[in-house]
Amino acid sequence: MLTIQPSVFIWTVICFCLLMLILNRLLFRPMLRFMDERQEKVNRAAAKKEENRSLLAEAEAALEERERKNADLTAANEQERIAAAQKEADQRLEQARRESERELQTQQEHFAAERRNFDAELEQGLEELAQAFVSKFVS
Repeated sequence: MLTIQPSVFIWTVICFCLLMLILNRLLFRPMLRFMDERQEKVNRAAAKKEENRSLLAEAEAALEERERKNADLTAANEQERIAAAQKEADQRLEQARRESERELQTQQEHFAAERRNFDAELEQGLEELAQAFVSKFVS
């Protein structure tokens, strides 16, 4: 017949609580902190992206305004000014694209480095936890 032994039950509860404390300190807290930091960085990158989009929209609006003003000028003058405005808009657009690409590349490199660091910390924490676990059973 199956009976509950109080000492086994108490040791099981104690081991479970100890395991949860160790996991909380070595795994859950660092993981949650990493995830919060990463989310904050993603939010900042998204805000920067929106800012670049608004700059792009402003540049396009400025180009459209210049094109409207140039419509009143003579044909030769109009072509010269449109070409200059187009060149400036293209430069701004290209500059905004380069800035966005640089920011995205920087964020991707940073996230990759943080991922490697987190993986290394997690692996080290798991190794420490495994060693602690084994030493508890060996003792």
